Amino acid sequence: MDGTCNGFQHYSAMGRDTIGAIFTNVLPTERPSDFYQSILDSALKLMDEDIAAEGANFEKLRVAKIARKVVTRSIVKRPVMAIPYGLSVRGAVDICRNNLHGKISSADLTPVAQYIIRNLFSSINSTFRNSMAIKQWLAGYNRYCSSKLGVPIEYISPMGFPGR
Repeated sequence: MDGTCNGFQHYSAMGRDTIGAIFTNVLPTERPSDFYQSILDSALKLMDEDIAAEGANFEKLRVAKIARKVVTRSIVKRPVMAIPYGLSVRGAVDICRNNLHGKISSADLTPVAQYIIRNLFSSINSTFRNSMAIKQWLAGYNRYCSSKLGVPIEYISPMGFPGR
């Protein structure tokens, strides 16, 4: 097994998420998957659907067309990689803005970055439904334990290492 977005690999394994495991190379396939390209391809399909459907909202159509033209695997890799570790939408937009800097006008940076990230999160949530449900449950449980009970979550990994 390679290190294809380890965070999603762990969530896929915990959730016994076959689709996620194939995307992140946890399960063997004939050819290794390109996780980041797969997520980008899914987001591009969503963008294409928006472009085809948006007739009345000129601004949304304009932003979608710019995003569709400039988004690449390298622009989305870092935010996608950090999502399993708690990256927020706002943080992902900031990373995307930085990656887009110099590629589009400064006036378009925020709306285009927001549009790209919205589609990336939608793609990830639909592709990794089980993984994202586990991530949300663990985050909620951690908040409950730390705020209501005043104790951190501690565990022993399958390899026998303690975690906190």
